[in-house]
Amino acid sequence: MKNRICVYTCITGDYDDLHEIESPEKGVDYYCFTNNKKLKSKTWKIVQIKDNKLDNQRLSRKIKMLGDPNIFKRYEISVWMDASVIWDKGIVNFVEEYLDDNLFAAFKHHRRNTVKDEGASCWRLRKDTKESIVRTLRRLETEGFLDNVGLYEMTVFAKRHNNEIVKKTMETWFEMVCNYSKRDQLSFPYAIWKTGLDVQPIRLSVWDNEWFHNAKHRLNRRVEDCLVYFGNPDIEFDFEKAVVCDYKKSGNVFSFETTVLCDTNEIEFNYAQAAGSILNRLVINPKPDRSVFYGVHEHGDKKYVCTTHSVMRVARNFRKGDKLSFCMDLSCLEGEDLLSLLEDVWVDNSDLEEKMHNLENDNSQLKQELEQIRRSRAWKCISRLGRLIRR
Repeated sequence: MKNRICVYTCITGDYDDLHEIESPEKGVDYYCFTNNKKLKSKTWKIVQIKDNKLDNQRLSRKIKMLGDPNIFKRYEISVWMDASVIWDKGIVNFVEEYLDDNLFAAFKHHRRNTVKDEGASCWRLRKDTKESIVRTLRRLETEGFLDNVGLYEMTVFAKRHNNEIVKKTMETWFEMVCNYSKRDQLSFPYAIWKTGLDVQPIRLSVWDNEWFHNAKHRLNRRVEDCLVYFGNPDIEFDFEKAVVCDYKKSGNVFSFETTVLCDTNEIEFNYAQAAGSILNRLVINPKPDRSVFYGVHEHGDKKYVCTTHSVMRVARNFRKGDKLSFCMDLSCLEGEDLLSLLEDVWVDNSDLEEKMHNLENDNSQLKQELEQIRRSRAWKCISRLGRLIRR
C-alpha cells in the first residue's frame, strides 16, 4: 500500500497496560502518547505528553481526536486504537478493506442507535454524571440536532487526518468533550452532523470480530453510591426519574434513604461496582413484592457479585413521596472465600459443559438421521413430485 499509516493510542495515568505489537507491519509506525514516564516499549514509539489544563481522561481524548500535528503531517492515514485493543490481523489490510477511498471509517454501535440512549447507558454504567450528560443533551437539542445520524463505537477508527473536513470534525468533537460530557461517543454524532463528514460504517461488532480483541481495563473495586431509577429504565429512559444516592458506610454495611420521585410499580437499584464481592444481606423498606438480581451468581444461600454493574429490580406499588430505605452488607472476597466462589462457578460451569456436550451429541445424531432421510428413495420421490407440482 503506497499510503503511509500511523497507528496511535494513548495511556494517561495507569488506567491501561501497553500491549506490545505482536507482528509489526512494514509501512506502519506505532505511537503511544502518555504522561506515564515509566512506560517503556519495544514496538511502540513512546511520546510524552502534558497539558496542565486537562484531566487525564480529557488529555487522552485530545490525543485521540487531534493527534500530534507535527507527527501526523508525515502520514496520510491514521488509525486510532484504545490501549485495550490487541490486533489479531494486519492493520494495512483493515485500512484497505474499510477505509478504502473514504475520509473516515468507524464501527457502528453494536446495540444502540441514538445519543439519547447512549446518555442513559453512560449514567447507568457510571461513566459520567447525570448533570454532565443532561447538559450535553440539552446543548444538542438547542442546536437542532435531530439524533438521526446513528451511533458509533470509537474504540477503533481510521481517518485521513489531513483532510480539512476531518480536521474540523475532530476540533468540533474535542470542543464538545472539553466543555460538556467527557464521553466521546455522546458528541461524535453531533460533530459529524455539524460538519457534514461522511463516515464509512464498519458493520462488525467492536467486541467480537476477526481483526482484534479487547483486553480488560484495570478495575478498582469501589462501593460509593447507588444509582436509583424509579421505573423501568429499558422503556424510554427519563433522567427526571434518576437519582444518585451516596452510601452511609459502617464497616461492610452500606445504606441510604431517599424519597420516591414518582408513582411507579418498579424500581431499579444499580447498587455496586464491586465485582468479586459477596452480598451477605440486602434489606429494602417498604419491602418489595418481588426482587430480581442481575450480575449476581447465586449458589445456595450466597449471592456473589460477578460484574461491575450489579443491579436489582424490585416490584411493588410505590407512591410519589414515599420514604425509601436501602441497606446491604457487602464484603470483598479474599483468600478462601474467593477460592470457594471459583470452585462453585467451576462446578456450575462443568454442569453446563456436560449439558452442552449432550446437546451437541443429540444435534449430531439428528443431522445424521436427517441426512439418511435426504438420501432415501422416498424423499427423492417426494422432492421430484414437489418440483412437478410447483411447475
